[in-house]
Amino acid sequence: LFRSRSGQCWAICAGIVFLTVMMDFLNFIPIYLSESLGLSASVASMAGTSFPIGMFVALIVSGFLYDRFSKRQLAICLTTLLMIGISCVLCLWGMDLAPKAYRVPLSIICLFVLGFSISPAYYVPMSVFSVSFGGRHSGFLVSFIDIFAYAGALVFNFFSGSIAEHYGWDTFLGGLTLINSLAMISMSTFLYLDQHSTSRKTTLPVH
Repeated sequence: LFRSRSGQCWAICAGIVFLTVMMDFLNFIPIYLSESLGLSASVASMAGTSFPIGMFVALIVSGFLYDRFSKRQLAICLTTLLMIGISCVLCLWGMDLAPKAYRVPLSIICLFVLGFSISPAYYVPMSVFSVSFGGRHSGFLVSFIDIFAYAGALVFNFFSGSIAEHYGWDTFLGGLTLINSLAMISMSTFLYLDQHSTSRKTTLPVH
């Protein structure tokens, strides 16, 4: 099943692992906002909805545009979005440098843009690839990739709480920046390999 496109399979597996970890950051957002910005639990929870709202908006947009883009355009677009996601995490990491009056709105904006930037790469490419490449084995391929994704999320959720508690949110966000960077590298590699594979098919001579 994986012989002809093993590079693509392993690249998408790695990308989904890191992106699943990024998506699981949603579980820590209210705690982060409460402890870092001094918000009450209810206000922090409401402010944290900016992350899934960003995801929601991005999926509506990507649903209209994904099939209209070429493989090359998709690679450029999704890689750019993931780079923007890295910038958002860096902004959250350095939020102490912002004036206190602006920290809450800036955090909400960063969380919205972060959700917007990572959700298209998380939801769409794996599904499209699994259906197109997996064929009648597409269900198995989706499960295979998800095994890696949830294993990564399990490890992240097991350790990340204690990291934030014992080493602080700066260390937590520094690790999240690294994970987001690895997600961008892995997904960009997959998109490049997928584009290259499609280009090679279209240039093969017809007999």
